[in-house]
Amino acid sequence: MSKSNPTSAVSLRGIVAALVGAVGALLLIVAPGRSADWFAEGLMLATVGVLLIAVGLAVVVSSHRTILYFVVILMTLVAAWLIITRTAGYPFGPWSSVTPQMGPYEVLVLVLSIISLTLAIATLVVGTEHVGTPGIRFDTLAPFAIVLVALPGLAVSKWADNAAHILGSSHTHSHTMSSTSNMPGMDHSMMSMMTVDERVQFGQQLVNAREAALKFPTLADARAAGWILVGGYVTGAGQMLMDPNGNSRDQVFDPAVPQGLLYASSIDSAPIVGVQYNAWTSDGSTPVGFIGQDMLWHMHTGTCEVNDSFAVVYDESVTGKACSKINGTLTNTVSWMVRAWIVPGWENSQGPLSHDNSLLP
Repeated sequence: MSKSNPTSAVSLRGIVAALVGAVGALLLIVAPGRSADWFAEGLMLATVGVLLIAVGLAVVVSSHRTILYFVVILMTLVAAWLIITRTAGYPFGPWSSVTPQMGPYEVLVLVLSIISLTLAIATLVVGTEHVGTPGIRFDTLAPFAIVLVALPGLAVSKWADNAAHILGSSHTHSHTMSSTSNMPGMDHSMMSMMTVDERVQFGQQLVNAREAALKFPTLADARAAGWILVGGYVTGAGQMLMDPNGNSRDQVFDPAVPQGLLYASSIDSAPIVGVQYNAWTSDGSTPVGFIGQDMLWHMHTGTCEVNDSFAVVYDESVTGKACSKINGTLTNTVSWMVRAWIVPGWENSQGPLSHDNSLLP
């Protein structure tokens, strides 16, 4: 019988176990959000996450090589899924052919997976006795404690929030104005170039937009009038509803006739918070909109077409389930969108035409 090496403050066994458990916990963090977009993927992430945490704990107490084989198999699956979907796109499912961006969260999971995989393979090659004696001790549990301390902060971070939904793809949007603008919703340089008459007209346009919004004070009022839910609640944008009867393709910009209504949540009693305008131009040029504020339109290279007269511009990816929920078809048409935060009580400190509203967490 081989003699085990003496234990130290932190053993390699504890490090391997903590890395495996950390990947499992990271998958569990985003599983609920992914499940809302695609149940099968959410279930897969949750299942693999639970298995990884169980395997990580097993690494602590068992010296069986079978446990390390499980680590190799599961980590290979996680790394392969990330690499394939983020380079070649989803091979099947509602996100088929969509290639999401590799964000900080995905990079972290991939790096931890590759490190765990490498350590597990190395241990199988040189022998399990080199990772330390199995057992519940300080040297095997200390790395787990570090993971437990770090996870709550990561769970509420922007990384995890973004990773909980498929937001990045080839169908993304871009802002036509500089991201360094101090007031992205009301650029002072643009305002200073407007004449007094133009400012008066702009003010009247905002009044017209507010009056249009207040016709439907709650989400239930809009739904009763025939407006339909489009996608889910989006941080900074709220819940959008659109009128399927309006010919959004041919509609000329009119502040009194928004294409979208924005609400504080997805429940029927949610109050109106703003409106959204969509536009399409044949040559991709910036459309006519609020006077003096042309640079505030956001361009999208993806459109969800429902029928000949109803087309949807999403701020996030116009892909997969979000489009299929309203029986739409994804196209690569160039489209434009601008939001107006003109409802009393929901005024945006960044300006009435800013992209996001910080009051919608």
